[in-house]
Amino acid sequence: MNPFAHFERLAERIFEHDLPRVLGGALDPLELTRAIDRALAAVPPDHPPPAALRIELGEQNWKALAGRTAAVEGELSRYAGARVRERWQGQPPDPSVRLVHSPALPGREVRVQPEAVPPGAGATTALPPTPGAGMVAPNAALQLGERWVPVAQLPFAIGRALDNDLVLDHPSVSRYHAQLRQEAGRIVLVDLQSTNGSFVNGQRVAGRTQLAEGDRLLIGRVALRFRLGPRP
Repeated sequence: MNPFAHFERLAERIFEHDLPRVLGGALDPLELTRAIDRALAAVPPDHPPPAALRIELGEQNWKALAGRTAAVEGELSRYAGARVRERWQGQPPDPSVRLVHSPALPGREVRVQPEAVPPGAGATTALPPTPGAGMVAPNAALQLGERWVPVAQLPFAIGRALDNDLVLDHPSVSRYHAQLRQEAGRIVLVDLQSTNGSFVNGQRVAGRTQLAEGDRLLIGRVALRFRLGPRP
């Protein structure tokens, strides 16, 4: 079965039925799933997939989920499992999900921490983030025709799904296709095992490729330019 088609069907079921029903309108499901996606994207691809996700909720969100945390944890575990199997090879199991009350978090903020060991299996180890996670890329941008898209923060996600930083609505683009990251002080393009590949100056990206001003990118069949410096 095509993993992207499977994921799309799962996401449709979760977004349009299960999670909204479980949450009872208290939260937008995208708030939770977006936080999970960003946390998984920040795990280096050469590390094993997380066995557990610790999801911290502020006072407002925690009260909204009173009495429903177990049901929400189950649905989010299934969602995270689909995302994990999309990115990592093999058939890793669904990571366990634990919702935790964190009164210090402001408003409706959600914080997700991937963990290497599931609860109850011994000492828990937080997985290290992708190098450059959360760093700002001043003056970096992607040019799409006449449109310039600032790369405000790294990692910067590119794909067809609506929760990417740059959404490319084209059938050749995977839902979560590629990312810009910062490694050793330079910005690199990382292909997320996309179906149709990512290319830099005509060369297919095998893992990651360092970028320079003016590089021609191809995301599926969508052409971009990488820019460094102010827009002329």
